[in-house]
Amino acid sequence: MKKSLVKGLVAMSVMAMVSSCSHDEGTSIYDEVQNNYIRVFNATFGTPAGDHDWGFDQVMASESRMTRALGDYDNYKGSMQPVEWYQDTNDGWKWKTRVYVFPSAPEFPTSKPANAEYYAGGYKYFNGGTIYMDENTSSHVEVQGYCDMYVVKTGTGEGNVTIESTSKWYVGNVPYGSGQKIRVFVCPGVTLKIPANDAGNLQANVEYYFAPGSNLVCEAKLKLNGTAIYMAGNTTTTVPELEVNNSGIFYNVGTANIAGTISVENNSSVIVNDGELNVTNLYTKGSGRVQNNAELTVSNYTIINSNYNVWVNNGHYRTKYFAYTATSSSVINNCYLKVDEDFMMNIADGTGDFKIDTGGGVLTKNFYGGGKFTAKDNNNGDVNFNGGPFKITMGSRSVFKVTETASLNALASAIATAHYGFEGVGTDYAVFQAKKVIKEGLGEGNVAYSGNLYVSAEEHFAQGYSGQYPYIHYYDGCSEENVYAPGFKSGKPAITIDPTPCNPGFTGVEEMNYDVRIIAEDLSATQGSDFDFNDVVFDVTYTSETTATITLQAAGGTLPLTVAGRNVHDLFNAGETDMINTGAGVTRDPVSFDITGINKANRGRDIEIKVKKNGEWVELMANKGVAAAKIAVKPTFEWCEEYLDIQLKYPKFKEWVQDKDVIWY
Repeated sequence: MKKSLVKGLVAMSVMAMVSSCSHDEGTSIYDEVQNNYIRVFNATFGTPAGDHDWGFDQVMASESRMTRALGDYDNYKGSMQPVEWYQDTNDGWKWKTRVYVFPSAPEFPTSKPANAEYYAGGYKYFNGGTIYMDENTSSHVEVQGYCDMYVVKTGTGEGNVTIESTSKWYVGNVPYGSGQKIRVFVCPGVTLKIPANDAGNLQANVEYYFAPGSNLVCEAKLKLNGTAIYMAGNTTTTVPELEVNNSGIFYNVGTANIAGTISVENNSSVIVNDGELNVTNLYTKGSGRVQNNAELTVSNYTIINSNYNVWVNNGHYRTKYFAYTATSSSVINNCYLKVDEDFMMNIADGTGDFKIDTGGGVLTKNFYGGGKFTAKDNNNGDVNFNGGPFKITMGSRSVFKVTETASLNALASAIATAHYGFEGVGTDYAVFQAKKVIKEGLGEGNVAYSGNLYVSAEEHFAQGYSGQYPYIHYYDGCSEENVYAPGFKSGKPAITIDPTPCNPGFTGVEEMNYDVRIIAEDLSATQGSDFDFNDVVFDVTYTSETTATITLQAAGGTLPLTVAGRNVHDLFNAGETDMINTGAGVTRDPVSFDITGINKANRGRDIEIKVKKNGEWVELMANKGVAAAKIAVKPTFEWCEEYLDIQLKYPKFKEWVQDKDVIWY
């Protein structure tokens, strides 16, 4: 690299580089420089994927990937975590909060063990052991005690066999205090059908595991009262309604279709979706918990109305109505929430808020923030809300977008301390965007805009004066300069947030509409040095299929370096050893110049970057499957400050090197 600490990403096939430049193999340091860089790069990040194009051949994977991968929540980008309230008996029975850990997806056995004993039916008490039953087992199944029971399909016929539980199929009655469970493993090729008589009578301390290729069918409302059901991938669940209560669990990795309502009740009952879940209504009551990591669609109402609810979305969550009328601190959107009609929020003075993590987004037709509105409750009745504030807490580059009307009235006595309204809490700006922002219907209106927040609206109610409505409060650096609407600041904020699977995006105003940003290392990395990819950073704006404008943004390198034949330090009017716009050295305005003779389809790969090493000019390359010295990224990419390793700023970078489909920034 260049300074005292260094690490670099260099990608180049030595043979390709030798053929592309004229060097005398016997005297040139060219091969030595390239080989050393590749060695250090591979030791730091692993061998690159053979098809890795370093961003030059296609748009970033984050634009084509539908959801975050299962388990990504463990390394989520922001600082927001679900919490639970508990009574601390060692501190006078005080209510406190602690981080809640959702259950992990279990392993799903796919066949019965060799030592399993055949169970022919009838009453039997088990004190441990492993048994199995099949379609030949008597319909009178009465298992008590504790054991592992495998439900299997016999024979070699195609398709699933349906094994029906009847009113005489009783599984349960684990000895109190034994700490044991009955585990029922439904193996591939089996559809377990639960008729109406049994649907409400599943026993506590029983766990059902549906392996890939099995299915669950229920004829009536299924009640999990301390019961756990785990559905693997490639399974289907067909249930009219689902109630989860008394620490029950429904964990779906397959496809689950609930015709009516899912009700997640008290005592820490949990719904986790890692697959596709479709339901008419989803009600979270008491201390019920919901976590979506994949695709969850609610065709009517999502209701959150308890201070102890946990609702966490790490994937795509779509609902017609979203009503949040509690003070829970654990309602968190880490990815994408889409509300087809009305997002309604009205909470009492307290610590409750709706959190949007870094890069996350909400898209809703209308938003009712506090004030007066009518929403459904858990009994499907209409409730008229009157008063109560709202709070939307937003991480860096998150977006809350209202395509029609946002009606605001925080109505909070503690607005000055709680900042009820919209607050940007990240190091970069968040955006609240709406077509119309109006005061609440009866002439009042009260809202706080706080922190790193931009507000962009086609219409916005006018500012009142202190003690009179409507009134806008500003806190933590936010001011009228952050509001872009008629009567406030004209135009749009100078920020553009690209649409992603987690974000609807926001198109603001930038000085230039850059097509691609290129970040590079200057081949000076050594083992243990920092790879920060800021030795040169520049944007490319194509003006035709063969011409472009180059805009230099930063140069953290201290070696002679050229872009398209132009010396970078000279263009910045800086010394050769100056670090520029990287948090160390000097600060300069961006510098632009025009180039010709390139191909727009290459997305900047053919723009020549060279560094002078020991008196020789060496080109920075990015060949497929070989460690890259230059990388194409989106124009919104934030380059690393000096001495900050790219893996510290972007922890998934190493994974991306070995799998180009990983979302790394």
